[in-house]
Amino acid sequence: NVTADKFIKVKSITGSGATATGQLEFATVTSGGFLGDGQTWQNVTSSRSAGTYYTNSTGKPIQIFVVFGNVGTGAEIRFYYTPSGGSEIQGSGLYTNSSSGRQSMTFTIPDGDQYKIYGSGSETKQQWWELR
Repeated sequence: NVTADKFIKVKSITGSGATATGQLEFATVTSGGFLGDGQTWQNVTSSRSAGTYYTNSTGKPIQIFVVFGNVGTGAEIRFYYTPSGGSEIQGSGLYTNSSSGRQSMTFTIPDGDQYKIYGSGSETKQQWWELR
């Protein structure tokens, strides 16, 4: 049985599509090791800036929610992610065709990894929340 203290981990998959077969493995999660357990949404707007890398050092994954306004015509907000010991990955970009466009994005960052938000226009940071 899968309970609140367990997660399912794919051990192996062979084949593809409707003919794929696999083996699942259940693993116990230690208390507090998963997203949302003992965490609350924190308004970190005043302590965050676009273009700056931040490291998740909480011991758990964190959820990020950001809202930017005044992005500008043809401008974008883009997410960058760097896994611990890995190379930077450029994430999705949100574009606007309005001079007063507003964009938001949400993503999860594992413990020990880094992230930043980059804006190519004259964006204004309106909200920056982290579930931590």
